[in-house]
Amino acid sequence: MLSTTERASFDARFATLFAIDPTSIIKIDDRHATTIDKVGVGGVIRLGGEVFVVQKTATYVEIDEKTDKDGDYTVTELVLLSLKTGETRYLEWSIDDEIEISFTERKLSTAELNRELRDDEGNAFDVDEDIDECANNGWGIRLNGRTYHYDDDYSVRYAASDGRSGKVTMYEFGDDSVGWLTIEAWKGNSGWEYEGYLSKTISNNAIEVLSVGI
Repeated sequence: MLSTTERASFDARFATLFAIDPTSIIKIDDRHATTIDKVGVGGVIRLGGEVFVVQKTATYVEIDEKTDKDGDYTVTELVLLSLKTGETRYLEWSIDDEIEISFTERKLSTAELNRELRDDEGNAFDVDEDIDECANNGWGIRLNGRTYHYDDDYSVRYAASDGRSGKVTMYEFGDDSVGWLTIEAWKGNSGWEYEGYLSKTISNNAIEVLSVGI
């Protein structure tokens, strides 16, 4: 017998599946020719043998910190529902010389953010107190025995298709070989709030676009 949580997850996936317009499904021969930048809310993709439906989209527009004006660099996020597990996953893409894509493997728990992070010398790491010093000095962060070297930090303007918006500071650690650790700092009513994500870089060829959605 399914628990209440399991039943809710099953119902959500069932409703999402049957909300897909069959006429929107792309022919098999054309799916890999359709790139991820064409996919919006309601879109359907297959990645790693798993099918996902886009529930929401958002943009992160880099801000010029001197003028507080929007810059030229934009990252688009697709919030995905797995039809297999009911879990929420995230895929982000941007265009530099070509499409660059990252896929979030998981979101860090509050306990991991508060107790499991270490600096690159193995000392306890307090995100609220240490993250800016870490970025300013180019230090890395350790998590679960893996070191993620400092890569970049910058401010962005976030805007989502559901109306959520805000200014966020992004701290990025890692590389394509070890994966990426991203810490987002959001300004809340009672101070800074932090979210952490582990992700990996993937190629556009790894994604099969079944439907572009809206």
